[in-house]
Amino acid sequence: MQCKVITSLKDLEDYKEIWSQILERANNDNPFVEYEWIAAWWHFLGKADPVEIYVVVHKNTPIAFFPLTHTSRFGIHQFKFIGDDVATYMQVISEKEWLEPAIEYLLDVLTKKYKRLLFELNGLLESRESSKVLEKIAIKRQLPYSIFRVVTPLIEIEEMDHPDKKKKFKKKFKDIIRCENRFKSLGQLTFQPFEEKYEDMFQLYNRRWMKKIDTSGFSAGIKMLFFEHLANQKGRGFKVEINKLSFENKLIGFTYDICCRGRRVCYKMAHEPDFHIFGPGRIIERENLLKSKNDNNTLYDFGSGYEPYKLEWATKLDFTRKFLFSSNGLRERGFRNLLSALYTVKFKISSSHQYVEMKRDRFGEVLYFIKNATMKEHYEKIVDVCSNIFSIDTIDLYCLENQSFQPDMNFKEMKIQDILEHNHREELVPLFFKQYRLYSNNKEEITFLRNDQFIREESINYMEALPSNSTFIKDYDVNNLQEIVDMIQQEGLTIYTAVHGASYKKEVY
Repeated sequence: MQCKVITSLKDLEDYKEIWSQILERANNDNPFVEYEWIAAWWHFLGKADPVEIYVVVHKNTPIAFFPLTHTSRFGIHQFKFIGDDVATYMQVISEKEWLEPAIEYLLDVLTKKYKRLLFELNGLLESRESSKVLEKIAIKRQLPYSIFRVVTPLIEIEEMDHPDKKKKFKKKFKDIIRCENRFKSLGQLTFQPFEEKYEDMFQLYNRRWMKKIDTSGFSAGIKMLFFEHLANQKGRGFKVEINKLSFENKLIGFTYDICCRGRRVCYKMAHEPDFHIFGPGRIIERENLLKSKNDNNTLYDFGSGYEPYKLEWATKLDFTRKFLFSSNGLRERGFRNLLSALYTVKFKISSSHQYVEMKRDRFGEVLYFIKNATMKEHYEKIVDVCSNIFSIDTIDLYCLENQSFQPDMNFKEMKIQDILEHNHREELVPLFFKQYRLYSNNKEEITFLRNDQFIREESINYMEALPSNSTFIKDYDVNNLQEIVDMIQQEGLTIYTAVHGASYKKEVY
């Protein structure tokens, strides 16, 4: 055997054909080791990285590729898989019969060349040979190693039709359809291939994560160019598919999927935060899953993570490893032990979805408010918090029996289509889900809310079904109350409203 080192993208191009052939013969379904991904990553994101792709050659024929980066700290030569900040999975590119001999040979070469070695290999699927062989060799050579793992939920598409699993999917689809029907009752909802400018997709992603902490950098700077370029790449087994969810022909959600020989990796998904209450993410997931089935995919891959929705959908669990091992010297063993302690804490914390959610959502929302809120908004927030602390959780209900009036019609009912461009869309869209009807004045300002199904008082989590021929009104100016009552009673309805127990408004009634 021989070993060659590729240190430039131009030199890698000479190996494109043999690289792709090895993966094709192995029926590889990991898109992150396909040539198209590797080349795009190196061109856009890896220019400043110390990339060294090792090629093991047998009788003048390349039999294995090791896509690594090489750095040196404290006299220790550290090797990682390339792109570990964007690639979900990584592995050695080799046919099965050559995998173990190639790894053994490269370790011999590197041990001879560098005295102190540390390997920090991220993204190794436990179900794949690379992970198993690396652990076997570490044990065989008595190299100190640590393994950190995170759950990787998958859906085996054929399992969707299995009698035991079919009930589960039918129940989940039924829950989603219920929300979807409420959405469709307000306007046209469609799921179809993405045809807009990529800029629209990234802007939507930014809005989705505006009040959260996003560590992926999907829409930031050079990474945005990388993912845009990747979307236009197609190889023998590699392609990117982007689909969108639209409401009234407006983009409200998308999914960015990376596909490879029957495996569909749902890499990124986002939707307009204003529509969150309608469950657009669940609708996209359902449509994407059905599309995978129609396209004869074998695996639907959520990526690694402990998010509850992933575990609820999954029919199979794999695990993704970070594999840490070193040579036997005192210095590198000490450094590996330090890294191992840090990763133990990190992986323990990341396995707690509650902690991740608090850090990502709650802390992100606080940071956003601190950075962007005006002095007036800070003051209003303090007042709101204090009022919640000292609030009286009681309401008084008032009822006015139906009478007949012929008032002047000064209010106009607004449909959801009317508020898609409204400045306060974020607050108004959820009201339609809660079955409120919105009324505005001549200046297009929301004057009051009406609900013909329920008495709802969200501040104390109170909800009660209305009697027939009744309606509930709220969020009005008391100066307009008589006018509002006159308009509604023209329909011959009984009117209900609620007032907080300590409110001065009680005097009006």
